[in-house]
Amino acid sequence: MATNKLTDRAIKSAKPQDKEYELTDGGGLALRIKVDGAKIWAIRYTSPSTGKRVREYIGSYPDISLADAREALSVRRSLVAKDIDPARAEALLDAGGVDEVPSTVNALFLIWYERYVQTNRSSQDDQKAIRSRYEKYVQPKVGDIPLEKVRRGQVMQSIDMARNAGAMRTANMILGELRQMFRYAVAREWMQGDPTAAITRKDAGGQEAEGERILSDDEIVLLRDILGRDPEVKSRYYVSRKRVLPVRTELAMWWTLATAARAVEVATMQHSLVRRADRVWLIPAEVAKNSEAHTVHLSDFALAVWDRLEKLAGPDYVFQGRGKAGYMSEKEVTRRLTDRQTRPGAPKGRKNSTDLDLPGGRWTQHDLRRTAATIMGEAGISPDVIDRCLNHKDPRKVTRTYQRQKMLPQRREAFDALGAHLVKLLGAPDQWLPSAD
Repeated sequence: MATNKLTDRAIKSAKPQDKEYELTDGGGLALRIKVDGAKIWAIRYTSPSTGKRVREYIGSYPDISLADAREALSVRRSLVAKDIDPARAEALLDAGGVDEVPSTVNALFLIWYERYVQTNRSSQDDQKAIRSRYEKYVQPKVGDIPLEKVRRGQVMQSIDMARNAGAMRTANMILGELRQMFRYAVAREWMQGDPTAAITRKDAGGQEAEGERILSDDEIVLLRDILGRDPEVKSRYYVSRKRVLPVRTELAMWWTLATAARAVEVATMQHSLVRRADRVWLIPAEVAKNSEAHTVHLSDFALAVWDRLEKLAGPDYVFQGRGKAGYMSEKEVTRRLTDRQTRPGAPKGRKNSTDLDLPGGRWTQHDLRRTAATIMGEAGISPDVIDRCLNHKDPRKVTRTYQRQKMLPQRREAFDALGAHLVKLLGAPDQWLPSAD
């Protein structure tokens, strides 16, 4: 394979294009040209530990010259030849002449991304999303600032870019990722303090506000783990174990998140209106808040929940109730969730625990519907399609008719995107959903 294809002249004359592209030097070294004109060195090699192809970003040009980049590649190839994984040989890489102490936020990100993100985030989609958020919101505002001069107000400019665009969940994710990155630097004495230390989630996405509660990805994962634990119940005479929530309630909760349905629609769900073969759930007009029949496309995630729910379903209603109506109260799920969260002055005679406390504060069943819509939005689904998925009523009759006829494929895509995100986040549902047996 030919090597040393690049020249400094060719690198300097390389111009940004509509999409990112690479100039290859050969042998595993390439220069990635970003849309904003930034030029980042990338090294590829096969890890002797995993046998997988590794892509490592070592810094930007001209901070790292062509000669230095070639030397960095040579050091890594030498280590691989000795069956040493470069990812686990930082001291040897330092000795190879590559300056590993970052001077700017951009340089810190490249090191943190390589050593922390690529090591701890197994999903390549997650890795790409973190890089994308950094390049879109953070790099333009603080990328070139020296580490010793980064201030809280400058970091907030990046977060405010997402807030001003209405991407509240993204704003919170940016805050969390920057906090991890800066703490990584503080631990290595590359910085004296973390500029995000005094920034709260309320300053970022503002999700703690009443009526705007959205569960973050971390909270959804934490919720899965909490519900998967069997807490001990001790008395003077015995120790027993039981689930945090009854299986029926937990499945209703995951069904709400997977379908973005209203509490009353879940409570009154009829067995005959779930068409598994067609992958749809039909909500009749008399149940829907806007009095319009609604079709919910069932993703693979939703179908996994349904396969368990079906085993618990009553003859008519899935969630059989004791009252005259025949189905459970639409308030039952939220009541059970509330009884397991911190709250002042619990009603007399009602037990109250803190099992379901989450970092972002109190949450309800309806917040799961809002969270589902937010996940769709973050996946690039248009607001019009999300409104259709939520069965929001459009006051314009012409628009309403057109969307009923033309947007079913887009709605299916939206629900599939929601389900795919939940599977990626939580793992295959068959591995952790509660058994209905």
